[in-house]
Amino acid sequence: MFDYEDHYGSDEPEPPKIFIGSQYIAGGKVEKSHLFGVIETELATGAITFVPPAEEASQPSEDSAFSEVLARYESFSAGAVAVAGLIDGINPCTFTTIIFLISMLAYMGKTRRQLSYCWGSASRLRYL
Repeated sequence: MFDYEDHYGSDEPEPPKIFIGSQYIAGGKVEKSHLFGVIETELATGAITFVPPAEEASQPSEDSAFSEVLARYESFSAGAVAVAGLIDGINPCTFTTIIFLISMLAYMGKTRRQLSYCWGSASRLRYL
């Protein structure tokens, strides 16, 4: 992959990356219509996709691969990770189910104490 990125001059970190003829598509640009357009253009020009020779293919050491991944993750701030976790934790299905449960129990005439026991039990069962 490093050989392809070096050859095509790709510095975009987001996947996926598709190398076609003399072009590459990365990240959000990988759409069916755009991909087919690039393929048609490359076929019309007769371009050949770069293939690194097997004996010359650079094999990154485990340390360099690890350090590259570590450098990407070190760029994330603790606040950004916390906000992403909170946003990911918001599950509309769970909220809808809990609201339905509380509404049903309230309609059945249950007391606040019974509602709180039911809420606590449901919350704990969810994580089993």
